[in-house]
Amino acid sequence: MIPLRLRVSLFAALGLAMAGLLVAAFFAATTVHFPASSAHVPGGARHSVVAVNRYISLTTVTLGYVLIMLAVGACASYLIAVFALKPVSALAAAVEAIDEHNLSARVRVSEVGDEVSRLGRSFNDMMARVEQSFERQRLFAVNAAHELKTPLAAIIANLEVLRVGDRPTIAEYEAALDDVMADAHRLARLIQDLLDLQKSLEKDQYEHIGASDLVGEVIASLVDIAAAKNVCVEEHLSDAIVDGDRELLRRVFFNLVENAVKYNKDGGRVDIEGIGDDTQTVVRIRDTGMGIPEADLEKVFQPLYRVEPSRSREMGGSGLGLAIAKSIVERHGGRISMESRLGRGSEVTVTLPRS
Repeated sequence: MIPLRLRVSLFAALGLAMAGLLVAAFFAATTVHFPASSAHVPGGARHSVVAVNRYISLTTVTLGYVLIMLAVGACASYLIAVFALKPVSALAAAVEAIDEHNLSARVRVSEVGDEVSRLGRSFNDMMARVEQSFERQRLFAVNAAHELKTPLAAIIANLEVLRVGDRPTIAEYEAALDDVMADAHRLARLIQDLLDLQKSLEKDQYEHIGASDLVGEVIASLVDIAAAKNVCVEEHLSDAIVDGDRELLRRVFFNLVENAVKYNKDGGRVDIEGIGDDTQTVVRIRDTGMGIPEADLEKVFQPLYRVEPSRSREMGGSGLGLAIAKSIVERHGGRISMESRLGRGSEVTVTLPRS
């Protein structure tokens, strides 16, 4: 493959040569004239021969100049191209040196402000996003392995107790089996949650859904949990409409309302309000729970992130509820955000576009 600098120099030289030929042709056409008929012009034959000789001489000189211009132009263009493309070569070398082991490396960007500088800044911005993505994937893999390992370790421990025990009683068998079953269900829920993070959204499954009906189903399914914590859950959605996949949107509001109930104080409240128009619907879920530290607000939607790991596991959480909700909302073209004050509750806002 011909290097770019060589191609630039060849194109420049050819351009100069074509310009020289055009100038020479124009000059020849305007300065050399042949008699219309040498038979009727005194000395016509002699003048015709002289004109032809002058034309040949001019053509030869012109071709010589064209060849010289071609050679000089090619050399000059090559040197200019090498100098002009030097920053591009340096950028290419820096990019080639970056791999998965040094994603934090960045290319040097000059302050000239030209196209190469812009390309370098764009590349550095892209690498920053790639590095963040790799770091999130790494943390996710570590956390997922830990979450999967915990119930498996508990199952193995229970089975080991039965195996090494001296004739375990029926009650001991039943207690161990209950623990194993609980851990197996937790493992199954965690795996299903991981699959839900990657579940695809089919546009042909979109529906116009009454937000009040959808959230009403969620509240009904959580009535026992709310009663156990003496939490009052009320919705004020009137005639708000949400558009999308009914089952996926139900999962969003189930996860959000369940969190608002589970992490609420005894005797607390959960209020669900919504407004909508022809362009979008906004649903807010406000609770009177324990709240979240400000430093953790940007991380709560990350998969497997826990504000208080021990308390989350005690309450049966997988650390994927908010991540699943965010994933589903974004696949619907919406957005989700949270505001919270430690000890004073939280408010989650879900904005969904109307189709």
